[in-house]
Amino acid sequence: MDNSFSLYRVGLLIKRQWASFGKIFLVTLGAITLILLGFYLYNLPAKGNIYTFHADKNGEITLLFPIPLFCIIGLLFVTLSSSWYFSKWGKKANTIEELLLPASNIEKALCSVVLTSIVCIGGYLIVFLLIDSGYRIYLNEFVKTVDPKIKVSPYMDDNQRLSIRDCHAQFFVKIIDSQFFWPAISIGFLLQSIFLLGSIYFKRFQYIKTLITIAITGFVIIFSTFKLGSYLNESRVIVYHTLDELDHKNDSIPIFIYVIVLVLTLIFYWITYLRVKEKEV
Repeated sequence: MDNSFSLYRVGLLIKRQWASFGKIFLVTLGAITLILLGFYLYNLPAKGNIYTFHADKNGEITLLFPIPLFCIIGLLFVTLSSSWYFSKWGKKANTIEELLLPASNIEKALCSVVLTSIVCIGGYLIVFLLIDSGYRIYLNEFVKTVDPKIKVSPYMDDNQRLSIRDCHAQFFVKIIDSQFFWPAISIGFLLQSIFLLGSIYFKRFQYIKTLITIAITGFVIIFSTFKLGSYLNESRVIVYHTLDELDHKNDSIPIFIYVIVLVLTLIFYWITYLRVKEKEV
């Protein structure tokens, strides 16, 4: 097959790959759904017990666990799905079958990115939104049964009642404004690209081998950076700065990190494409 590109062929390829990938996707999504349900059920308040929650001065209860849960479980789901995608290429017969598909290598690589990133993230968002909305609806009904004299915040007035922020637009705005959101999204795409590459690079136990590789590489990078920083700072005079100066200098650091993560993600996608091309050779 030549290296021509056609969106029509990409659509047909996505439909064909969904027949096999969709089964694993749905099974994994079902397992993730059970995990999310377990966390939310565990955090259901007992009858008459509202002291496990934190309320602001307006009586609005802010839930603390959904945001870290959203990030951690989401990363787990995306990496598991990505690690499985090319795993069947570890067998020669399956590899030949995939390579004989009437699609170019770039179309196959693009199909893998679409299914393991856009489809997986979209499916996870829908499941998380449904579970979280049900939980917030239940809590809104629950707080109506709580004695109005009960105060879970010392800043609440006597005429204020407890409530849950059940507006999901506000919830996701809060997630986006959170200091954890954009790092989680950028790291999520980076890990997705790494595990996608690992699924075609390794022949067996792709997830475990990729995880071990990331751990070893991360340790080496952190250790080398620490040693290099210690070496460069030897015999240097420490100059103290004001908080305003430090804040101004740190403004460009997150942007620089995001650019590095984006470049690395694109590099791993490109290596995945080269690996698909190499399989054909």
